[in-house]
Amino acid sequence: MEIKEIKQQLNIQTVLNHYGIKSDKNGMANCPFHPDKTPSFQVYPKSNTYCCFSSNCSAGAGDQIQFIELQEKQGKHQAIQKAKELLGNTNTQISNPKTPNTETNNINYQALFEKFKQNVNKSPRAKQYIESRNLRLQNLEVGFNANSYKDLKNCIIFPLKDKFNNVVSLYGRSLNKGHYYTGNRKGLFPKYPPAETRKLILTESIIDAATLLQQKEITQEYEVLALYGTNGLTEEHTEGIRELKHLKEIVLFFDGDHAGHEANKKYTTQLIELKYQVSIVETPQGEDINSLLDGHSSEILTELLKNRKPYLNGSENKQTSFSSIEIDNIHEQETAKKDQVQKGFSATLNCENPD
Repeated sequence: MEIKEIKQQLNIQTVLNHYGIKSDKNGMANCPFHPDKTPSFQVYPKSNTYCCFSSNCSAGAGDQIQFIELQEKQGKHQAIQKAKELLGNTNTQISNPKTPNTETNNINYQALFEKFKQNVNKSPRAKQYIESRNLRLQNLEVGFNANSYKDLKNCIIFPLKDKFNNVVSLYGRSLNKGHYYTGNRKGLFPKYPPAETRKLILTESIIDAATLLQQKEITQEYEVLALYGTNGLTEEHTEGIRELKHLKEIVLFFDGDHAGHEANKKYTTQLIELKYQVSIVETPQGEDINSLLDGHSSEILTELLKNRKPYLNGSENKQTSFSSIEIDNIHEQETAKKDQVQKGFSATLNCENPD
């Protein structure tokens, strides 16, 4: 039995019951790690995690194993053995994964993000900033960290997820200026694209991706995936894209500036080499996806997408924009053309119709 299996099978409520800790109907309890008259210890049964919201407590957030470590005041190995006992499985050998380095591995980002999600509704500053970026709080997975986690102080928080949809690191957009990631960044925003994805939009930033996710007309036809800047197409992005067996088109929707134009060229070449059809959205000069909603309705985003320019055979068609149906037809025609060549038929274009 691996540690992952123990965590899947051992309910955190079982652990709490063992130590005599009872939570109320809202999952709140008095924290066992500091004097707590008013319940500040939140239990999350779905993710098997906990979080203490008191500033007087160092317990922070964690999972079943971390709770046992704190309760028993012992190391991780002893906590794992205790977890096995609670499962009634004392003879099974634990196969230890490679030892991760760093403190970031000991942070339960899922539980930490749950805490930040609650904080966002308590902060007028956070809500005002979100509204100023043309984002709707009720439509997004977003949180706020005032000062409880030092690396992302005064930041709007977005979760980065692995292929199992678990939060594995965080992105913070400062209320003042700048943006930050937690150490050892991994995961994708908003998530790994689902297997049935046929059309995928790549954006330059997480804020831009969040903006598109609010547009129902867009999400009905496309999946959205955020890069981490103009140099932010990571191996994890590429891996997630390669797993999409039904993918027909990748749409690059970057900023209308020099960096965005250069990124279009670079990633078009890279993605075409991977045998994907690539299209470019021509963002107005000096604008990005999010800023376009300042003074414009959301229809401007759908209109720009409709007028995207496909790259054919490695060169951008500057004169012609295609609808989604037409781009699908291009794929079918190119496939048929290859089949004809393989079968020995001529692939000559019929030019009898002048239109």
